[in-house]
Amino acid sequence: MAWCQLEFCPVGIILWNYIDCRKLFLLDILKKLPQWLTRIYTLFLVLVSWAIFAFDSIKDGLSYIKILFGFGSNDIFNHTSLYLLYTNILLFLILIIGSTDIPKRLWKHVNNRFSKISWIAENVFLFLVVVLSIAYLVDQSYNPFLYFRF
Repeated sequence: MAWCQLEFCPVGIILWNYIDCRKLFLLDILKKLPQWLTRIYTLFLVLVSWAIFAFDSIKDGLSYIKILFGFGSNDIFNHTSLYLLYTNILLFLILIIGSTDIPKRLWKHVNNRFSKISWIAENVFLFLVVVLSIAYLVDQSYNPFLYFRF
């Protein structure tokens, strides 16, 4: 439990260093790269940051990062991972589509075509997102919020 209380310091220092290095050295390079490559770069940093923050010890976090990238004694795919993929495939598809510019283009199309009632559609959509998010959290037996552990 002592690690949990001190965990904020290393994670904060790591994220601070990332932000500084990005602003000082990588910003010009990242602007020149294709957008899909910068998304992969961001996804990599988010995964590593979450792994550091999610575990109670540095050893467990580093072990998880090794397994995450295929350098561990555990298999990348097993029965549990396939079950989780199967049960969450709809969520993954929604997240993949939501991470593109498709929703933005769809909203522009709806807004141009139905400009008088677009605010109603927007509010109904946002309400549905909140309700579905709460339903999804209630349905899960594991609480994904890391802050609740402290």
